[in-house]
Amino acid sequence: MAAPPCEIERPKKGKGSVKAGEKAMNHAMKEGRWFVHESCRKFIHAGKHYTGVEQDLKHPIDSARYGWGDVLLAPPARPGGGVTLVG
Repeated sequence: MAAPPCEIERPKKGKGSVKAGEKAMNHAMKEGRWFVHESCRKFIHAGKHYTGVEQDLKHPIDSARYGWGDVLLAPPARPGGGVTLVG
Protein backbone atom coordinates (compact mmCIF):
# COMPACT_ATOMS: atom_id res chain seq x y z
CA MET A 1 0.00 0.00 0.00
CA ALA A 2 1.34 3.44 -0.96
CA ALA A 3 2.01 6.03 1.71
CA PRO A 4 -0.45 8.96 1.82
CA PRO A 5 0.84 12.30 0.45
CA CYS A 6 0.40 14.00 3.83
CA GLU A 7 -0.50 13.34 7.44
CA ILE A 8 -3.69 14.81 8.89
CA GLU A 9 -3.30 16.10 12.43
CA ARG A 10 -5.80 17.54 14.87
CA PRO A 11 -5.62 21.33 15.08
CA LYS A 12 -4.09 22.87 18.18
CA LYS A 13 -6.98 24.21 20.24
CA GLY A 14 -5.23 25.51 23.33
CA LYS A 15 -6.49 28.45 25.34
CA GLY A 16 -6.33 31.59 23.22
CA SER A 17 -5.55 29.73 19.99
CA VAL A 18 -8.61 31.03 18.12
CA LYS A 19 -7.91 34.65 18.99
CA ALA A 20 -4.20 34.26 18.20
CA GLY A 21 -4.93 32.65 14.84
CA GLU A 22 -7.46 35.32 13.87
CA LYS A 23 -5.05 38.08 14.88
CA ALA A 24 -2.26 36.39 12.92
CA MET A 25 -4.44 36.34 9.78
CA ASN A 26 -5.38 40.01 10.20
CA HIS A 27 -1.79 41.13 10.78
CA ALA A 28 -0.41 39.04 7.93
CA MET A 29 -2.95 40.54 5.51
CA LYS A 30 -2.23 44.09 6.72
CA GLU A 31 1.52 43.49 6.39
CA GLY A 32 1.17 42.02 2.89
CA ARG A 33 2.40 38.57 3.96
CA TRP A 34 -0.90 36.74 3.32
CA PHE A 35 -3.25 37.34 0.43
CA VAL A 36 -6.76 36.10 -0.24
CA HIS A 37 -7.52 35.37 -3.88
CA GLU A 38 -10.73 36.90 -5.23
CA SER A 39 -12.08 33.40 -5.97
CA CYS A 40 -12.35 32.70 -2.21
CA ARG A 41 -15.82 34.23 -2.07
CA LYS A 42 -17.05 32.39 1.05
CA PHE A 43 -13.97 33.41 3.01
CA ILE A 44 -14.17 37.03 1.83
CA HIS A 45 -17.88 37.21 2.71
CA ALA A 46 -17.20 35.71 6.14
CA GLY A 47 -14.31 38.10 6.75
CA LYS A 48 -16.46 41.11 5.93
CA HIS A 49 -19.46 40.12 8.06
CA TYR A 50 -18.21 37.92 10.93
CA THR A 51 -18.59 39.50 14.37
CA GLY A 52 -17.64 36.48 16.44
CA VAL A 53 -21.06 34.91 16.93
CA GLU A 54 -22.28 33.75 13.49
CA GLN A 55 -21.63 30.01 13.32
CA ASP A 56 -22.21 29.81 9.55
CA LEU A 57 -19.57 32.49 8.92
CA LYS A 58 -17.13 30.96 11.42
CA HIS A 59 -16.42 27.85 9.33
CA PRO A 60 -14.56 29.50 6.41
CA ILE A 61 -12.47 31.52 8.86
CA ASP A 62 -11.72 28.44 10.97
CA SER A 63 -10.66 26.42 7.93
CA ALA A 64 -8.16 29.11 6.92
CA ARG A 65 -6.95 29.51 10.49
CA TYR A 66 -6.42 25.76 10.93
CA GLY A 67 -4.62 25.52 7.61
CA TRP A 68 -2.42 28.58 7.90
CA GLY A 69 -2.35 29.43 11.61
CA ASP A 70 1.01 27.82 12.39
CA VAL A 71 2.57 29.36 9.29
CA LEU A 72 1.23 32.84 10.03
CA LEU A 73 2.21 32.74 13.70
CA ALA A 74 5.82 31.87 12.76
CA PRO A 75 8.27 34.64 11.82
CA PRO A 76 8.50 35.24 8.06
CA ALA A 77 11.01 32.94 6.36
CA ARG A 78 12.38 35.72 4.16
CA PRO A 79 11.75 39.44 3.75
CA GLY A 80 8.87 40.13 1.39
CA GLY A 81 7.73 36.50 1.44
CA GLY A 82 4.04 35.75 1.63
CA VAL A 83 1.36 33.16 1.03
CA THR A 84 -1.90 33.25 -0.92
CA LEU A 85 -5.15 31.51 -0.01
CA VAL A 86 -6.81 30.19 -3.16
CA GLY A 87 -10.31 28.70 -3.01
